[in-house]
Amino acid sequence: SPLALEPGTFALPIESSDGSGRIAMSVMMVNSGDYADADDSDAADGTQSVAAYAKYASNSRGWDLADSDGYGTPSPEAIAWLRDVQDELGRRNGDGQAVPAIAFQHIPPQEFYDCLREVPAYTPNAVEGARNFAGHCYVLNHDVCRPGSRLGEAIGCADENVGEVEALREAGGYFALFCGHDHKNAFVGHVHDLDLGYAPTCGFECYGPKSRLRGIRLFEFNERNPMAYVTRMLTWGDLIGRYSSNEVRVFFEDHCVTDLIGVRNELRRPQVAATVLGVGAATLGAIGRTLRVMLRNGKTE
Repeated sequence: SPLALEPGTFALPIESSDGSGRIAMSVMMVNSGDYADADDSDAADGTQSVAAYAKYASNSRGWDLADSDGYGTPSPEAIAWLRDVQDELGRRNGDGQAVPAIAFQHIPPQEFYDCLREVPAYTPNAVEGARNFAGHCYVLNHDVCRPGSRLGEAIGCADENVGEVEALREAGGYFALFCGHDHKNAFVGHVHDLDLGYAPTCGFECYGPKSRLRGIRLFEFNERNPMAYVTRMLTWGDLIGRYSSNEVRVFFEDHCVTDLIGVRNELRRPQVAATVLGVGAATLGAIGRTLRVMLRNGKTE
């Protein structure tokens, strides 16, 4: 079918309510892949070289990507389909025009970083980029992001830019691309003539933000102008208004780190930094008191 390319990549046309059969808009689902192929430079016995392991350990999401070359991307066929399916929908409408469309997929493309602003490493609540963007720290660019947007972790995109955002723009009709994957992120930014946005995790069986920030993203469309859509988060805090049944687990899921970049990101959180400084000061104080007692006892002997 022209509307379904492969598992995970298909169109869901939505007809207008007047019964004419005209397609008012379409929801596009895109298979963004999972992981890139493993590094061929590994030894024949499957072990990693010292250099390869150092690269893995120093890059964000080290544990998740230990056996791969990073996250995957939509296939070349899927990129071409994004244009071809608009041609098909225009043909069905009889005017050859691209229909308003919103796309959903799991892994974000690199252009999501264009919703951020690079800042010095000591900036509170800044996050360090992942893999190709490691070594650079970011906060939300509020000039392009909607109110209520949140950045909780690095954008986990593929190492390769396969031109998906460019394909969406060239095809016409597309007004937004929303992703998941990065459980702590919940922002919507407008760049490259598109809305690029996230929904965070809504469950409690995986890592994520504090309980009150977990939730789902609601979309509202008007068939007369689908591009003027409304979206907002429905969070656990809004709907339930209390803690989850296992806040200890949520605490560790919120603060878990898998590499040195994760440690640095945690230390940029003011509450974490204050706690570390407080514990450090208390520890130094205890050591100082112990040394004074030891010296005093030594003199009496």
